[in-house]
Amino acid sequence: MRKPVLTIFYQYDPLNATIGGIQTIIGSFVKYAPDSLRLRLVGVTSTSELRPGVWHQISLKGREILFMPLFRIEDDNRRQWVPTTLRYTLALMKRHLASDFMHFHRLEPGLATFGWAGEKPFLCTMTFFPR
Repeated sequence: MRKPVLTIFYQYDPLNATIGGIQTIIGSFVKYAPDSLRLRLVGVTSTSELRPGVWHQISLKGREILFMPLFRIEDDNRRQWVPTTLRYTLALMKRHLASDFMHFHRLEPGLATFGWAGEKPFLCTMTFFPR
């Protein structure tokens, strides 16, 4: 029986942590996902060892997953003239990476995949302000 494929879309390099807490969330998601799912991650890379646009087998949080960097980024901790999220979304629009389930942590990549088949649950963050 074929395992369903879950693809996580976010512009980070799982092999080189940068500033931000999303790495912890995605790492926990990968670590505790059921073994009945095949996991893929579409992100970016900061090393020249991983070729952009090609699936690579990597180990993340003790689990083997497929990882595809869309492009190489030197230092994601520094602001650039074109924001990383915009570069990521534009690079994603040039591909068709549909899967059974697609998981997003930002709205922009979700919009880029609008016409792709598959379930697209969005992770929403709610902030509560005291009165």
